[in-house]
Amino acid sequence: MDSQRAIERLEEQQARIVTLLASASALLGEEQRDSVSALATLRWRLVRTMREYQLFKHFEIFDPLAASSNTQLAESARGMKGRCVAIGEEYAAHVQRWSNGTASSAWSDLTLDTLAITAKIRKHLDHEHAQAVNLLRDVARTRRSLSHSSVIG
Repeated sequence: MDSQRAIERLEEQQARIVTLLASASALLGEEQRDSVSALATLRWRLVRTMREYQLFKHFEIFDPLAASSNTQLAESARGMKGRCVAIGEEYAAHVQRWSNGTASSAWSDLTLDTLAITAKIRKHLDHEHAQAVNLLRDVARTRRSLSHSSVIG
């Protein structure tokens, strides 16, 4: 795994999610009847985008690090993967809750629920970004150190 490329991909995918979250939040300020369908479409786009992001992180970052002989690194990666799964499940529950045709009749509840899950996802992404970057940079430093010592030794 190239740590710098993994960080770049993580940031690219997070930016796509943040853009969709911002679009959903903007729709909440629109006329309700004009926004229900557009918001539903955005929810499903976000499901797909978050799933792509989840698969990338699990296979390219978390799983390889979780298999590391460095127990601290492995534990951190497993914890991050668990939190990733949890936020994904929470968002799936949000989508399921609002995919039953009640959005029009419960617009204020939908608005509050959407704002809450959006804030939670953003907070998760910020925290995850900081942790992932630190882990990946540690891996890169360790590789450089090992490479340097093997050249010297």
